[in-house]
This record gives sequence, C-alpha cells and structure tokens, in this order.
Amino acid sequence: MNEILAVGSVALDTIENDRGRVENIPGGSLSYFVSAAALYKKVIPVGVVGFDFPALTEAWGEGRKIDTSNFIIEDGKTFRWGGKYAEDLDFRQTLFTELGVFGDFKPKLSGSAKKAKYVFLGNISPELQLSVIDQADDRSFKALDTMNYWIDGFYEILIEAVSKIDLLFINDQELFHLAGKNSETSSLLELFGLGLKYLVLKKGKNGAFIFSRSKYGYSGIYKTAIAVDTTGAGDSFAGGFMGHLASSTDSTDINTAAGWKNLKSSLAHGAAAASFAIEDFGLASLIGAGKRDLEKRAREIQA
Repeated sequence: MNEILAVGSVALDTIENDRGRVENIPGGSLSYFVSAAALYKKVIPVGVVGFDFPALTEAWGEGRKIDTSNFIIEDGKTFRWGGKYAEDLDFRQTLFTELGVFGDFKPKLSGSAKKAKYVFLGNISPELQLSVIDQADDRSFKALDTMNYWIDGFYEILIEAVSKIDLLFINDQELFHLAGKNSETSSLLELFGLGLKYLVLKKGKNGAFIFSRSKYGYSGIYKTAIAVDTTGAGDSFAGGFMGHLASSTDSTDINTAAGWKNLKSSLAHGAAAASFAIEDFGLASLIGAGKRDLEKRAREIQA
C-alpha cells in the first residue's frame, strides 16, 4: 500500500534569470513533488487548478503513478506566480502573485485518501497543512516543508503543525528562524523537543543531512548537474526522498534500524530528483526523467 498523500500549490509560473525567460509554465510545490515521487510510488495529490492549467499527465509527466480523485479543477484561473533570479540563482525577487482558485482552496480528503500511509505537506499555509494533518490517519508518517514567509507570518500555527508531524524539511536559515536559536545543535534540540522525530537539513550545494535525536546521515549532491533554474528544487528533493522512502519502507517500520538505513539512502534520491529539476526551466527536465534515471544518479551520489 504505502501511498503518499500530498498537498501543495499548483501554479503557472513566469520565471526570469540570466539563462532566459519563460511564461505560464506548470509549477507549484505540489507539481514538483508529484513529478518526482510518483516515479516511485502512487501519489494522491490534493490541490486545485483552473481550466487554464494543462492536462495533468502533460504537466507532471507520463508514466507516473497518480490518483487524481482528490484533485480539483474549478471554473476560474490557476494560481500564478512570477519570479526573477539573481545571477547566482541563490536569490529571487517575487514579481507578482495571483492566487486565483487557490485563494479559496480548502483541502477535503476522501475516505481512502485519509488512509494513506505517508503524508507530505508541501510549502503552503500552515493552516492548510494543519487541516490535512487533522484529517489524515494518526498512524501515517507525516513530513512537512516550510519557508521563512510562513515562519514570519504564521509562527504559532506552524509550530502546532510541526508538533504533529514526524519529519521536517528545512534549510539552515529557516532552522535558526523557526527554532529561535543561533546554533544548529540548540535549534535541533528545540524542534525535537516539540515531538519531531526526524529533520532533513538542506544545505544547497553542500548536500543535505538527516537528523534523529541520537544520530545523523549525510548525502552530497549530483555535482555535474548544470543549474538553469532552481525553482522547485526543494520540492523535487522532497519528492525523490519521500518516493524512495515509501517504496522501500513500510510506514510502520520507519523507526527500526532498517528504516533508518532507508531514511539515509532517501537523501541521495532526493538529491537526484533535485538535480534533474534544476537542469531546465520549470518541470521540463524532471518530467523527462524516469525512475531508472533517478536511481542511477542516486547511486552515483552515494558512491
């Protein structure tokens, strides 16, 4: 079983950087996650678009394992976002945000979706994340992604959501911001004190770590990937990570020695997915990749 229930934004993006400019291409946190995770395991996406969004198989890639029974297409405009990146692609400026039908989105899970063994809460409002947490099976393995915007404006409800999950995806700056500490160790201790079991710390070009309360693992990146567009790299990382984890580990076995081994190896699969995501604008490179392509890069990263 081990299906992955995933909630997040689906958007039409306009992206500009020194490599070029594209308009109204499929994007959003959920799109990148699904395109990676559904190569490994069936994903139940929970999201909304308007009639102006392309067919999902066209947008997210052929050959994916996707159950769209909880995905909504409404009469209206799809969420639109525009961003301009600095030359090094590390910093971006938001040019516009038009919520469209996403502005009134309220996730409602079907009976079968509530039984999913894995749950991924994409980088969206903590209120929406908490709504899905409260509907999902208490026994499911839940992972959450966030960013400074939500930490700044929705701190209390985000902390509540973090206290109800198993794994948090976060980067260095966000870690210190969320924990209110100025060192990695004290920040980790603060968040584990909320009940969190695992934390994946993304360090960009320096790879990623996974921490539990007593141990850690590390993965580097796929070093030969040429960055064209870094939009969605973190969401793709989460997709590769969760997809591999769900395909290799029963959710009830996560907290075993074998589960920890698979959590560590999932880092490389996340890095592999992210490496494809950055090689072209939007989802173009990621949807052109197959499971074998991701697994090949994961093996090279691990080696």
